[in-house]
Amino acid sequence: MHSAVVIGSGPNGLAAAIHLALNGVAVEVHEAAAEIGGGTRSGHLTLPGFTHDLGSAIHPMGIASPFFRTLPLSEHGLRWVMPPAALAHPLDGGRAVILEHDLETTAASLGPDRAAYTALFEPLVRHWHTLLDDVLHPQPAIPKHPLRMAGFGLRALQPAAFLARTLFKTEEARALFAGCAGHSFLRMEQPMSSAFGMILGGSGHAVGWPMAQGGSQSIANALASYFRSLGGRIRTSAPVDTLASLGSPDLVLCDVTPRQFLHIARERLPAWYESALRRYRYGPGVFKVDWALREPIPWQNRECLRAGTVHLGGTLEEIAASERAAFSPVPSVRPFVLLAQQSLFDRSRAPEGQHTAWAYCHVPNGWTGSRLPE
Repeated sequence: MHSAVVIGSGPNGLAAAIHLALNGVAVEVHEAAAEIGGGTRSGHLTLPGFTHDLGSAIHPMGIASPFFRTLPLSEHGLRWVMPPAALAHPLDGGRAVILEHDLETTAASLGPDRAAYTALFEPLVRHWHTLLDDVLHPQPAIPKHPLRMAGFGLRALQPAAFLARTLFKTEEARALFAGCAGHSFLRMEQPMSSAFGMILGGSGHAVGWPMAQGGSQSIANALASYFRSLGGRIRTSAPVDTLASLGSPDLVLCDVTPRQFLHIARERLPAWYESALRRYRYGPGVFKVDWALREPIPWQNRECLRAGTVHLGGTLEEIAASERAAFSPVPSVRPFVLLAQQSLFDRSRAPEGQHTAWAYCHVPNGWTGSRLPE
């Protein structure tokens, strides 16, 4: 193989381009937008001087990624900012449960659930990198550490609501786990939703939940800088309408959605595969809001100011109801909101003394409203 084209400059597309370039392939990346990055972009969405993340904001998998760990991204400008606490989860009455970097500190704060919380997360944290290599490896595959993977899988396969109710006694522990599992775009009652709660909760203790200094765009910029240092080329404002327009590279990788791929490869697909792609069912969408703030959010529980991420969802039951509604025609009137407050820890995000906030919730796919039902 001598030449390749990658369509899409999100982190997956750039990672694939880097891997090919490291193996001696001449690679060109095509990006339809004027800026690279896909879901890892940043911009001035509100007022001058405020930097907001257009897509993803907090990146535990960015710092934990087995592939990213092999890349010299710090030499290309990427700096991770680590808040004192990974996550805060407020509850009624001024309570808040905090996911600290130290596992034992978090477990101790959960009282009767101390032992259960430690039993769930301690094996993940102790074997974090070897376990993550198996979890993130393309499947199906024989794991390098089958016993550890089996121990993880026995609980990861369970629905998050079931695991939380059977493992934990307190509202705090159940809510903390449900909030982590709620990142999955799955109902709390669906099998494998526990996997997300375990991986995200474990990552908070093993590596933290960092943000990229200066905005998520910094991740894409560092990947692109390293890729170019390997001889790669990136073309922006370069949409690909058909595969035929790319000439005859040895390989084309498409970091795009099924609908985009159907359009780009419409003349090259077998009928059975085209039919399968047309039947692809998209999951819930997101509704996102960015704020330019004159001061930090005045949380009732001040411990929330130590966390880069705040889960606004209440109890396990309330989070589960919100995530079920994302699969219905109408979103929840009390949605589970995932909020990031980057400017508390990265002063480059806002003018002196001012702040940003970033938040989203899951909504039904294709929902066009901006108001929740009365």
